[in-house]
Amino acid sequence: MSNSDFPNFFFFGTGSFAHTFIEVLSKSAVYPSYVITVPDAPKGRGLSLASPLIKTWAEVKRIPCLQLEKLTDVESEKKLLDAGAPGADFFLVADYGKIIPKNVFTLPRLGTLNIHPSLLPRLRGSSPISSAILVDSEVGVTIMRIDEHMDHGPIIAQKKVEASPWPMREEKLEALLAQASVRLFLNILPNWIEGKVAEIPQDESKATYTPKHIKKEDGLIDMSENSEENYRKFLAYHRKPGVFFFVIRKDKTLRVLIKEARVQNGMFIPIRVTPEGKKEMEYEAFLRGV
Repeated sequence: MSNSDFPNFFFFGTGSFAHTFIEVLSKSAVYPSYVITVPDAPKGRGLSLASPLIKTWAEVKRIPCLQLEKLTDVESEKKLLDAGAPGADFFLVADYGKIIPKNVFTLPRLGTLNIHPSLLPRLRGSSPISSAILVDSEVGVTIMRIDEHMDHGPIIAQKKVEASPWPMREEKLEALLAQASVRLFLNILPNWIEGKVAEIPQDESKATYTPKHIKKEDGLIDMSENSEENYRKFLAYHRKPGVFFFVIRKDKTLRVLIKEARVQNGMFIPIRVTPEGKKEMEYEAFLRGV
């Protein structure tokens, strides 16, 4: 199905999963008519303004893009109306990171679908991929219809995904789940549009939740703790916020960022590190005091 006969939809996304999902979807020649994301934000040491990846993608594909601070004010709703939102068949949301109020998610004629990279109701919230690496052994994707509560609406489709070897790096799992999400979305959409898909309410007794915000200090590793847990934390957080430990050298506490690691003979072993104030190096060189 190409864009010539594909329904008209708006895509809401911000984070890296959203970018990966829409990249994979576009390989099937399917594009949204509009992209909705967040404003540019300060990034890096210089705190210069940086655009969300999804905005850059939209510019390259020449798809109009709206950057809205929030969706709960009258001005944002007016901008969506001016963009033709009521004429859309549906909205599609993935890794957006903002609350979508009822007056917005009910604008299109078929409502709003959300792509969530977990087996809902497990791992509701904003960090399901890293949380799965930390605590789960079973992963998958869910397509649900948005309602007024976070990741709470009825399930349209769901699929378990084989992730091997497990556990795996966050960016690899993200790519795997994005690909699975696109396949599931394209497969289920025609029947959903025709009203042939039964919606399944989520079992609230099985709901679990991910952290609302992953903080810099969440990447701290105690080298004396469980090796498997440390390795899972490295796989989940090495990209963001970064994984690190502290050592004392010459009466000074030194922060050491772990860039590569493995588990060998039951031990968590850093391979490459970046000590505070120095360039990236082999961990063995760091131990020698280089």
